[in-house]
Amino acid sequence: MRKLAYLLPSFPELAQTFILGEIVELERLGIPLAVYSLRRPRTTRTQREAETLKTEVYYCPAPWAPAALADTLRLVATQPATLLKLARVLLGASGGGRAQGSSVGSEGIPARMSLYERLRGKFHTGRLFTLVKNAMFIPVAVHLAKRLRQEELYCLHAHWASHPATVALLINELTGIPFSFTAHAYDIYMTDFLLREKLSRASKVVTCAEANRRYIAATLGRSAAEKVSVCYHGVDLARFQPGPARISSAPPLLIACGNLEAYKGFEYLIEACAALRRWGIPFRCKIVGEGPRRGALEKRRDALGLTEVVSLPGAVTHEELLPELARADICVMPSVVLRGFGKRDVIPNIAVEAIASGVPVVASSVGGMAEAIEHGVNGYLVPQGDPDALARAIASLLSNPRQRRQMGKAGRKRALRLFDRRKNAARLAQILGLEVRPDRGTGGEQGQARQGVPC
Repeated sequence: MRKLAYLLPSFPELAQTFILGEIVELERLGIPLAVYSLRRPRTTRTQREAETLKTEVYYCPAPWAPAALADTLRLVATQPATLLKLARVLLGASGGGRAQGSSVGSEGIPARMSLYERLRGKFHTGRLFTLVKNAMFIPVAVHLAKRLRQEELYCLHAHWASHPATVALLINELTGIPFSFTAHAYDIYMTDFLLREKLSRASKVVTCAEANRRYIAATLGRSAAEKVSVCYHGVDLARFQPGPARISSAPPLLIACGNLEAYKGFEYLIEACAALRRWGIPFRCKIVGEGPRRGALEKRRDALGLTEVVSLPGAVTHEELLPELARADICVMPSVVLRGFGKRDVIPNIAVEAIASGVPVVASSVGGMAEAIEHGVNGYLVPQGDPDALARAIASLLSNPRQRRQMGKAGRKRALRLFDRRKNAARLAQILGLEVRPDRGTGGEQGQARQGVPC
């Protein structure tokens, strides 16, 4: 039986629940899968839904592991020209490939980052660093190619246009197995390494927002974007849905969620909270997540005298997030684009989960946020890096419970139309050439996939 092979950087990750949901829905549609992860997840904590997966995950050996090195040495001994061909593929990309006059990280606002974060950003955007990192995956690609030759596959689909798609490209070079990939955010905005080659060689390319497709067209040329299809990730609308009518609470709850990194802009939310406090507006704020900026955020919160009203409870699962969204009055996403690095949000999960739950969203107008939040309808969009504008938008909603309820209803309608996880998984199957019987594929029963024009 032919399978669709998924290649992921790390699986399952708590912060990448959209990939887990996609796999769950493809299984529900009856599509046979094989899942390959380039490394094990950073933590064993994950969403409970991962326990329901029928597909086993194969964890690839590290590049320096004996299995990967042995396969690579065997290739060197028997087919040295093939290894040189792989090296040429990577070296051919070292010159870049963006449209004339464009550059990575040329837009956005000055980054508020520690020295560690700046060095980490350079490591992810520097061309030499990127070349070395991708070259290190050659032994993994050789090992995985040997394994995949024994599988009966439709194609290999990589999530992220960075090193997972690089490994898929190298496997294609070694075996001829067709590959496709999904581009997300940092993997196109922070570096263009091999991106033009991957777009050219991939049979299908998917991205999670129209903003990404426009960016690819603007930076790599319109022809490069012609192959790109937009398919939103979506959420489980049966899980994330409005609860009972909220009773006005004192004080109201603001909720934000995401990795505690500079591009999330949570320091601007803390400054907006200070403005709300000065204006005498009662509120509570929870910034849910974990990351390298925790210390800086806590320090700024305490310096502004907000310790009692702003909390940072850490990372949570969906089971823990659901009651927080049920209690929330407003979701806030103050994301920014980091100038010099390009890292940004596109459509963060929490924004879609919030509108599906009937919670209005106040967010920075960056990435694909306008595709989820219609200004003045289901939330407000404000300029990035502007805590005063953020505070004014929050204050406007806090003063008008009726408007919050109306925006919540409008958000739910938008989620039903654009972000239904089941419908979007069926669309992804169609993009990849795996047709699903419509009478069963979008319902509660397991559908049956049949081959269309496979990727």
